[in-house]
Amino acid sequence: MLLLLAACAAPVTGGVDPAACDPRTLADGEVRARQIPCGDELVDGGEGRTGDWLLENAHARYVVRGTYASLTRIGEEGGTLVDAAAPGGIDLLLEYLPDGDRSAIEAQNDPDEARLVLPGVTYRLGTDDDVLYIDAAGAGVFQGKPTATRTGATILDDEGFVGVDGAPVDLGGVAEVTGVTRAALSREGLWPDGSDMAGALLDADFVVLESGGAAVARVPVLDGAATGRMPRGAFLVGEREGCAYDGATPIGCGWLQLRVADEAGTDLVSTVTDGRRSWPVPRGGGRVPLGPEPKNLWVWAGPTYTAAVLAWPGVDTEAGVTLFREWSPDDVVLAAPSVVVAPDPSSGVTPEAAAVELAAEGVDFAVFLAEAEVPTVSVDEHDAILGVAGSRAAGVVWSWPWSPNSREPGHGAVPADGLSALDLLAASEGGESSARLTVVDPLWVDRARTEAAPYAWDPRPDAIWLDGTEDIPLYLALLDDWVDIAPLGPRTWIGVDADRNVPAYEAGIVDGRTTAGTGPRLAVTSRGRVNGAWGIDVTLDAPGWMGMQRVQIVTSTSTASHDVEGGGRWKWTVPADATWVVAIALGDHATPGTPAPAWAVSAPLWIERDVRPGR
Repeated sequence: MLLLLAACAAPVTGGVDPAACDPRTLADGEVRARQIPCGDELVDGGEGRTGDWLLENAHARYVVRGTYASLTRIGEEGGTLVDAAAPGGIDLLLEYLPDGDRSAIEAQNDPDEARLVLPGVTYRLGTDDDVLYIDAAGAGVFQGKPTATRTGATILDDEGFVGVDGAPVDLGGVAEVTGVTRAALSREGLWPDGSDMAGALLDADFVVLESGGAAVARVPVLDGAATGRMPRGAFLVGEREGCAYDGATPIGCGWLQLRVADEAGTDLVSTVTDGRRSWPVPRGGGRVPLGPEPKNLWVWAGPTYTAAVLAWPGVDTEAGVTLFREWSPDDVVLAAPSVVVAPDPSSGVTPEAAAVELAAEGVDFAVFLAEAEVPTVSVDEHDAILGVAGSRAAGVVWSWPWSPNSREPGHGAVPADGLSALDLLAASEGGESSARLTVVDPLWVDRARTEAAPYAWDPRPDAIWLDGTEDIPLYLALLDDWVDIAPLGPRTWIGVDADRNVPAYEAGIVDGRTTAGTGPRLAVTSRGRVNGAWGIDVTLDAPGWMGMQRVQIVTSTSTASHDVEGGGRWKWTVPADATWVVAIALGDHATPGTPAPAWAVSAPLWIERDVRPGR
């Protein structure tokens, strides 16, 4: 592949050697395109690096990644827009990937315009504004920093704004945009033929600009007014938590001021849900934005407490709720081992926002994942939850811990294309120096079985992911194949010793001290030999609102079941020829007020290792 370095030969406005480091802010009337020669010329907080390409003037700085690779897409070539900021400003853009051949770059400089020319894309910047013109197929994928707010194809935070024009199709974590002709650091530059919002009196905290049936931007309302440009034909929709709007006119608002405590009066972090949407309530209480419609609510704080029903009338109300402890998790912690967050293409939720919601559901530990990417996680010191960054390769293997600091494609995530199932597992594990924990899903198991018998897998995964009860038979089949593996589910109890930290939680998974499911906790322990069979105790811990109905005991040679009403402890005997024992529990409600069933499955109890005396 030929990389054209025309910037080294083309004249540069200002007479500066294009190969020399020149981190100054350009003066009005100056513009240049060049390959970045030093770190001092990089954008603050950006993803660009020395050797990438820069277009800048006195008003804007845009960095185009070298052709070697896209920043966020494994297997895609570079030539993508990765940084956009005013001189001295902070970058909000993660990446814009325009359609078109991006296999080579040439810098061109004229007195009134600088260009980066690629075979299928041209980026152009003039001297006097913040607009980057993009000559391409007119479509692309637009993605902002996880910490910034993206609406359509614009990104906003307290320190800046950046966007591309065109019609966005919201995909959750990213936006696919058609008809793109420009990027800009201001709404005026983005929509020069639009209208001015100045002077509009608005009873809202934000207004959303809607055009062509899609939200294209979000603008703060300050002192009753929103300022700046809006696209031609767009209209305003008011936004304030707890309020409903007809366009920019508020229809009504409603708030619940709620405090939740346990029977001793100790404040709890909790969740309010109407069965469709949930709101976290901080410790000590807070305002819940419910809107103007009456609702029947559930208040809960995870699977160790009772839940309460609250009829909310649709007007501002204060309430206090007491939840009672149903059981105490002295030797276990509740984990969410697969929380998909930005920059995964399916999610616009940040790890920090997810952590708040998980803590309000009683979760202690979470693994935050993105597909073929590594999310930026900064919740390890969060008040109520520990979190680590993981990465999911090809949708079937995920692993942790990862560092998101690498500027490699996908921030260093595993390039899965062309790898067999076992090679993908080895790459995700990271070798002896990394020693990441690995989780596989049923699809990976199906693929790996075509490559080698499960007992011969090398390496072996640390855990298997069970999405629901339909995946349990595959887990049991692996036990029949002598694969000692920990089950993980949407909510997983992990057995721990005295320490409550990430290494202790990881050790509990590796050692197979888990209960996978939606929140009930199962424990299977040995009582040794009983009348020629093996005696076991099964303990089920679950709150009454889950409506637990049945406990099953499955061994390598038999199945038995017992109807139950809630939790409890039962004695069982299993055949003498059994090699492993697993408990399964089934109930009515995974979360209060929803029809999703509760379920749990224990880690295996191995007869030879865990039950026989002296072993």
